[in-house]
Amino acid sequence: MASSPRPTEQTKQFFQQWQTYQQLVDHNYMAHRQIHQAVGALIQQQFDRPFDFWTLAVGMPRRSPKL
Repeated sequence: MASSPRPTEQTKQFFQQWQTYQQLVDHNYMAHRQIHQAVGALIQQQFDRPFDFWTLAVGMPRRSPKL
């Protein structure tokens, strides 16, 4: 049975930074909620149909519900 590879220092650092980013989003420190709402309203107005915000942004899909 093959053993799982151990995480590299770069992998550990990536996930540490991702957790930091998640905290910024969770606490809305960078106004993600307001930006999401404004962009969603603009796109809905321009295209008159719902969209999946994930198709427009790189980020966390759990923060991107269908509008």
